[in-house]
Amino acid sequence: MGFEIHYSCRIEDHICCIEDCSNTLGGPTVTNMADRVIDQIRKEPGLPDGMPIIYRDSDGIWDELLVKNGRFWDFAPIQVRNIEEAKRKIRLKYSLQDIAETQKDNAEEYCSWQYDEDGFYATGCGRGFTLNEGDLQENEFQFCPYCGKKIKD
Repeated sequence: MGFEIHYSCRIEDHICCIEDCSNTLGGPTVTNMADRVIDQIRKEPGLPDGMPIIYRDSDGIWDELLVKNGRFWDFAPIQVRNIEEAKRKIRLKYSLQDIAETQKDNAEEYCSWQYDEDGFYATGCGRGFTLNEGDLQENEFQFCPYCGKKIKD
């Protein structure tokens, strides 16, 4: 027996969107029980493997839940309060990831980063990154923290 996790789940624009309802209904948060939430929603029909999953945490911030081999793996920052902006960033991330995977060359020396006007970097290895202050040069970022390759922006 355990605590009931309160959340809503829907698919919008080919993205699974989960909203934490613990603030109004009580119980543990989606953040603290991400593994169980993923296990529960993976049992639902209509959620294909590989579909991006975003969630609004109990503070109202949208981030991504990463799934590997059908299980919760990690969190990835989106760090926005607006669902439409969160979906836009996820679409950008995964379109760049698809491009990166189809054009992948293991001998490639660089990880290309693309910057948008909101301060979000989409990496060539399919991840997203934000800096609190300054840009890559000001923060002396030279290597991608995800794939380890030299950053090319």
